[in-house]
Amino acid sequence: MRRTRSAAEPRIENIASAPHWSGGRESHVFTSLQFSRGASKHHGGWFQVSSISTADGSALVKIGNTTVICGIKAELTTPPSDAPNKGYIVPNVDLPPLCSSRFRPGPPGEQAQAASQFIADVIESSHLINIEELCIEKAKLCWVLYCDIMCLDYDGNLLDACIVVLLAALKNAQLPEVAINKETDLAEVDIQKKRPLKINRHPVGSSFAVFDE
Repeated sequence: MRRTRSAAEPRIENIASAPHWSGGRESHVFTSLQFSRGASKHHGGWFQVSSISTADGSALVKIGNTTVICGIKAELTTPPSDAPNKGYIVPNVDLPPLCSSRFRPGPPGEQAQAASQFIADVIESSHLINIEELCIEKAKLCWVLYCDIMCLDYDGNLLDACIVVLLAALKNAQLPEVAINKETDLAEVDIQKKRPLKINRHPVGSSFAVFDE
């Protein structure tokens, strides 16, 4: 059984209990997740942002022994025809053989596909980002955010870790200013001026099991 919480107020700040810096990257150690009614104790964890220098946003998360990394790459594209005022968020979860002997090389397996769909459903149902804000000009230009999540060590609670690492990477991401030149009708990108994404909600995954006596 799985339950996903979503609250309008920030939650990821409450995860971090001891920030420190290592090699120019901010790291956090957390021992609990703060919900609207008190605190709920979980396995100790750790996450680090700006883990991938070539990504527009990235994070590395470890919960117990399960370790996942997320890199976000932003690209310009045309908005969908059925939603000309919206952008895209495309998540993908990769479970390579290096994270566990249960996974084999080749196309994404059933568990990886199910995890990708679960993360996509969380993004859509929680409204953590208003995808209309990813649109630069209606029916002409928008951002697509490719959120690639890779498991480095699989030891359970994968989806919980994926939600945390996705949220941390999105909060770390910054997009350059883009405008369409009215004379040439081409996009002009100003990489000197960047802005963070506006995160509206902070979903939290909580896995548990019920054992029959």
